[in-house]
Amino acid sequence: MLVYPNNTQLNFSKGTWLLQGTDSTCYSSGANFNFTTNALTIGTGIIKIHFELPNVAAGYEPIVEYRINDAYYGYTKAIAPIEIKLPVGFKNATTDPFMKNCSSHYIEIWVKSTSFDKQRWTIGDVKNNNVLTVKSIELPDGSSLWDTKPYNLTALAIGSSSSEGWGVLSETNGDRINTDATLSWGVLIGKSLGLNISTVGYGGTGFYKTGNGNAPNIFTYFEYMDNDIKRDWSGIDIALINIGTNDGNLLFDDFINANIFFVKRLREVKPTLNIIFTSPFQTGTRLAEFSRLRSQYQDDGLVHFVDADFSNILQGHHPQIGQYKSLIIPTILPSVAKVIYGNNKEIIIKKTIKDSDPTSHTFYTLK
Repeated sequence: MLVYPNNTQLNFSKGTWLLQGTDSTCYSSGANFNFTTNALTIGTGIIKIHFELPNVAAGYEPIVEYRINDAYYGYTKAIAPIEIKLPVGFKNATTDPFMKNCSSHYIEIWVKSTSFDKQRWTIGDVKNNNVLTVKSIELPDGSSLWDTKPYNLTALAIGSSSSEGWGVLSETNGDRINTDATLSWGVLIGKSLGLNISTVGYGGTGFYKTGNGNAPNIFTYFEYMDNDIKRDWSGIDIALINIGTNDGNLLFDDFINANIFFVKRLREVKPTLNIIFTSPFQTGTRLAEFSRLRSQYQDDGLVHFVDADFSNILQGHHPQIGQYKSLIIPTILPSVAKVIYGNNKEIIIKKTIKDSDPTSHTFYTLK
């Protein structure tokens, strides 16, 4: 049986997909969708994701990751229908604790990474290499979909290379294989705080600086997903922003004014948006500006500035997953949690089934 993206039991991440007819299209990594089904225990037990890549150059396909119950992960280059099935040895999902003793499964599909070496934004006749259109989801006959429990809050993380997880697994080769949007700072925070999270980022960009693959600056891509393709902020409650690493040419007042102007632009698209800036991780040069901005917005309940200077540790390099797990996320998570939840939540360490696996996603939780 075929299920199409306009089915309301498929949940596409807010602000990262364009639904047209029965198709849903994304334009960068960090977009995701989810659904709940018993398909992995029916018939062949195989789910197939059918998609099109209208502009991709051979060898530069996006990499797509899938998750089953947030416990099992697999990923593949987007070169054929993606097949999802239970791992070998876990066929009986109703009794195995690894699959959480259930006959239905929560499935997440993420665009994990895209190429930095090809066009990342449509400019005239030169098309965005990374456009991916979901056409249908094929389930075994007799399968069912169920409504997935909705999240209370939805967030979009946005910024430059750290927001798309550039080189998070290895900076030596930071293109598609070692880049992972699901391990970017915003997604790690969002998952830890129980948010419906997606992320968008373009390496090399800043407030006014363009980036790799002719990506525009953030004043363009916060509002558009691609040339003339508007980004819909209507379903987003929180913006998590890390920008400025590549704006070293901006003087003190210019950097402050850029932040103020960005807040103004965000409020034009969503007046009630909860806006959380974290200072650039790598540079360590913007703490004075953040102090000034924090004072300026101290009576504004919807704009927040969180210090996140790790320049002594990173020394100009991009964060690696081990640094996120051991230092960066546990340092800034309490401040972000307080902004979102007030003092009503206590952060605790949570051991996961795959705690020894560097790609394990849930490091902290709330109680």
